[in-house]
Amino acid sequence: MKMNQAIRLNDAATPLNRSCWHVRIPIILLVLLFSALVSRAEELSAKETATAQKLYTAKCAKCHKFYDPQAYNQADWDMWMRKMKRKSKLKDEQFQLLCRYLNNIRAEKEAETKSKQGLNGSKPSNAAKR
Repeated sequence: MKMNQAIRLNDAATPLNRSCWHVRIPIILLVLLFSALVSRAEELSAKETATAQKLYTAKCAKCHKFYDPQAYNQADWDMWMRKMKRKSKLKDEQFQLLCRYLNNIRAEKEAETKSKQGLNGSKPSNAAKR
């Protein structure tokens, strides 16, 4: 008798689980789509790139050396960018342009690193992560 009750409980739960999938699948797809869009570097026009390079030189190099964005994880890099936005008194549109520019640099360096790893089959040293 207990076996039949267990089967009935599982059978009763099955329609509920099936009905949840119509909600779960779109949510999963949206999360995947959003993560793909966020991680993709935005293309910059030649004019935007030149403006961003000038901003980087004028606002960032004015006070410190150029830091390699690839040497930081995304959360740390974002934290430092927010702090430096205030210190350098960047306007919102300047900050957004600079972020897009530096994210492109990060993406390019990451692609180069992966390409080099693929060519020689070795892993990067920890020295580059500091």
